Amino acid sequence: MRKYYSIKMFGVLIFSLIMIGCDETSSPQPIKYTMLGNLIGQWHSDYSGGIIFYEDGTFVDSIKTWYSNSISQKAEYVVQGNYMLNDSILTFSNVKMLYCMYSDDPLHRGILSYYKPAIVSFAGGDLQLRKTMKVEKQNSSTTDFSGEWKTTIYGIEYQRDNTPQYVCGEVNFTLNFNDSTAICTISENRLYNSMFENKTDEHDYSFENGWLEIINFGSYFVEWINGKAYWTSNTVSYKRVAQN
Repeated sequence: MRKYYSIKMFGVLIFSLIMIGCDETSSPQPIKYTMLGNLIGQWHSDYSGGIIFYEDGTFVDSIKTWYSNSISQKAEYVVQGNYMLNDSILTFSNVKMLYCMYSDDPLHRGILSYYKPAIVSFAGGDLQLRKTMKVEKQNSSTTDFSGEWKTTIYGIEYQRDNTPQYVCGEVNFTLNFNDSTAICTISENRLYNSMFENKTDEHDYSFENGWLEIINFGSYFVEWINGKAYWTSNTVSYKRVAQN
């Protein structure tokens, strides 16, 4: 009888250890050890300025530029909004412009810029943001690059003569590639009250070895992530300033 009790208790002990082990392996990883945990904080780039990612999912980005008659950078404009990181893809929403340095320049009636998503990576402790656009092909039956592609990114504006002076919103881009003519027709449709008119333009283009060159529009490296096409334009490297 005593032997049976010992075996029973040993079995209960083994079962408890197994259950504890399962609980430990299934518990979520602390945020500070994840890519999101690494992203949170204040960063600085000699090329682009500074950006802060807060734990509450908001950010502030101070984009800087060089004046030809200045020995130091100045903030060209400052934006804020919300961010989300999913499988290294950093997306933004509710993006708003807070400041534009051209507001003191009477020669500038309006400034338009686009705020793109980014692909996140880290190298030697530095933050790498590869500016990108997720572009979806509308005709999946074609295997080449020709056809219609669509994407949506944020437009941010300063408007001197309008109220409010700072406006922002989504901009739909439709790009139609014709392989036989090497012409890309690009239509822009702003979904907010913009001082800039919606337009449609034609551009020469070339696509070779993953590189897409659209004359007077942009140069992109086309890559596929989880079955989605991303067009990457440039990479900005940041060094950490302080951990929040």
